[in-house]
Amino acid sequence: MTRQEFLSFILANLPTQLSLTRLGDNSYSAKFDHVETLHDGMLRTPTGRGDTTAAAESDLLAQCLGQHLVYGAYKDTRKELRLPAIKLAD
Repeated sequence: MTRQEFLSFILANLPTQLSLTRLGDNSYSAKFDHVETLHDGMLRTPTGRGDTTAAAESDLLAQCLGQHLVYGAYKDTRKELRLPAIKLAD
């Protein structure tokens, strides 16, 4: 599976958007809106960083591999998605 296919899979299964932000040091950050990972009972917000938008997106996807994603954790519209721990092709 390619990184783009993995990203499309996440976006097709959770009602979220990918947010890319340019930071002050000319790097970029990437995150999914209202999505956290559930690990050992704790919620964490995965955020990718990189020198380009593609690098930030790749870093974010690498953090999500094999994780349990939670959209809207404290809302009635909460959705969960368990992602496989697979190797992504470029």
